[in-house]
Amino acid sequence: TFNPDIVEGSNVVCYLPACVIARFKKIPAVAWVPDVLGPDWRHFGITGWFGQLLEWFSLKLPWDHYLALSHQTQIKLLALGIKPEKITITYPGINLKEFNFPVVKRRLPTLCVIARLVSYKQVDHALDLLYQLKPQLPQARLLIIGQGPEQSKLISQIKSLKLDQQIYLKSRLPRADLIKQLKSCHILCHFSLVEGFGLVLLEALAAGLPYIAYDTPINREVTHSGRGGILVGLNDIAAAASAVQRLLTTPKLYHTKVKQGQTLLANYSWTKSASTTDTVYHSLVKK
Repeated sequence: TFNPDIVEGSNVVCYLPACVIARFKKIPAVAWVPDVLGPDWRHFGITGWFGQLLEWFSLKLPWDHYLALSHQTQIKLLALGIKPEKITITYPGINLKEFNFPVVKRRLPTLCVIARLVSYKQVDHALDLLYQLKPQLPQARLLIIGQGPEQSKLISQIKSLKLDQQIYLKSRLPRADLIKQLKSCHILCHFSLVEGFGLVLLEALAAGLPYIAYDTPINREVTHSGRGGILVGLNDIAAAASAVQRLLTTPKLYHTKVKQGQTLLANYSWTKSASTTDTVYHSLVKK
């Protein structure tokens, strides 16, 4: 009974019904695509095979336009044979007002990880990092905010590395509390293998923290090649540990990265994102 002007499918589960509704109503259909996982669906086990097939089929549907969350997502869509004129990149934004309140920093230098506790987020790499830092920075601490099926495995690793006194685990935090915890830390660690964008990097910068992250194509794109933090080689824990040590022991470098981060954030605006999306919608409706 509802007669919309346009229909958008916003994830792999919604794509098929959105496209069917659009064709039935004879109105434009838009696919908002945060990422194209492709072979990375393997991280989801047996169900990943179904997910990969569903994703491939759904993105091949007769969409009028695609909204890609990043340039890397656009590249993946082009590899599927999607015409470039049907793709528009719409970066997400950051609401700086959420972060605009004072917080007392933790007394001891504290790293922070915010992630689902699943294998492809590689939270265990942060544990290995802290272990490597122990001889040089025994006072360093690690705050992990998240939950997921890897939690028991991570707890076992913490015990085996004898890091019980240096690690804090938190989960199910309200948004305001999560931001407060993030702001109280000193460096964000981001070691995820699968990201459509990696908004947590921008959230860290908004909270006044530099980051340590792997030098993946999406992290390079989001940070403009390491503005506001330090990118290290994939799975290079030793390089990550060295980068953390440099940031924590070199105040000038630390503050330079924080300042870079504030400048970088100017590139990500919800107003700009909404405007781009609105332009796409209106162009399709006019057609």
